[in-house]
Amino acid sequence: MASRMLRRSGVAVGMIAERLGWKPDTIIQVGAGMRFGEMDVLVEEWDIPFHSIVGFEANPYVFDSIYSEYPGILIKLALSDCEKDACLKFKRRHKSGSSLKEMAEWDTEVVVRTSTLDRIFDNKPLSDDVLLWLDCEGSEFDVLEGGSEVLSHVKMVNVEMTANPKGDDWCSPESVHEWLAAYGFYQSWIHTTRSSAGQFDAIYSCRELFQPKYCCNVHEIKRWKEENE
Repeated sequence: MASRMLRRSGVAVGMIAERLGWKPDTIIQVGAGMRFGEMDVLVEEWDIPFHSIVGFEANPYVFDSIYSEYPGILIKLALSDCEKDACLKFKRRHKSGSSLKEMAEWDTEVVVRTSTLDRIFDNKPLSDDVLLWLDCEGSEFDVLEGGSEVLSHVKMVNVEMTANPKGDDWCSPESVHEWLAAYGFYQSWIHTTRSSAGQFDAIYSCRELFQPKYCCNVHEIKRWKEENE
């Protein structure tokens, strides 16, 4: 059983999905990390079968540690906006913080192959009720850029963002928000905040699901009204 702290992101996503009257039948998680309590709680809540959860983990050491315990199909691969060889940086004592981007502090690196969401799921059937979970340490915008076709099947996105990045080339919350807004998503809720680090998770709902009465962002309520009323 994952601790309450590790489960809180899953609880937050489950709560807003319930309020919006929606349940995914597929979860795509980019950046599984060493601990994945959020997936455990969503599996419990929605009874999603093993084969309907697809996780990606770029760090080979993390992948080897969690492969037998991950509650879905786990793929050893880094996702970005193109296919290439890239340098994955991390601290030996914090492998879950691995990043393809520059970091102020890191002591280990490994060369990994990157691909894109669209390439991975090309010619693979996807439902139209997909939850996309992004926690990839500064590469979230790149993953979105490489997944525009997959996004057409996504109804909800949970994305970790930071306004205080560990390197100059990390994507900004503004760039992620503007990309998702351009694809018809609205920010419904912010949760799991770490104000001291400038970090937060944001839940984005597609136009079909979004309901202003369950939104905690007044600017998004105003935008939704301007675009839909």
